[in-house]
Amino acid sequence: MLLPSGHWKWYIDKQSHFLMIELNAGLSFQTAFVDSQLQVIPENLYFEILHSQCFIESLEAVNQSNVPFEQSVKTQIALNATAAKCFHKPVIHKSWLYEKHPSCLVGPEQQLAWLSCNQESYLVLTLQQQGSLALCLNLSEDFKTADNKIHKQFSLINVHSDRLVSLEQINDDPIEQSNEHIN
Repeated sequence: MLLPSGHWKWYIDKQSHFLMIELNAGLSFQTAFVDSQLQVIPENLYFEILHSQCFIESLEAVNQSNVPFEQSVKTQIALNATAAKCFHKPVIHKSWLYEKHPSCLVGPEQQLAWLSCNQESYLVLTLQQQGSLALCLNLSEDFKTADNKIHKQFSLINVHSDRLVSLEQINDDPIEQSNEHIN
């Protein structure tokens, strides 16, 4: 398992404009976010304690879900979650595009959950909960909402907690369903 290091460094790739993280000399990881999506543009910013905490919390949430992600995918989720929590601009909520459920998602701030749209369920990782809103990282493959917006894998979605269902609450097998919608 890849553990965070104070030697890791954030930077914006000058050609692609994506936020990157240099893990060690010659090995970099590209996040899902471009500079125009970021409120803070890190330029050669080292991985700080806050970043390590976000990374570990995200990794723990994924591990506790028992969804059988490969180790490399878990690392990819944790790095994108960290970048989103630490640098992304606020995301407007559009809860009306998603199916409402009788109960709100409760539990730890970071956890895997289902979000339903167009009678399909998509796997997300909740990143932050503020009041009744939850900021989520899409873990499923790309999908389209009723407003014709395409949510790419690792894009952010802000919804009311009553749009989210815990993995245990869904009727179908979450492992089987997650395999249908995850790369």
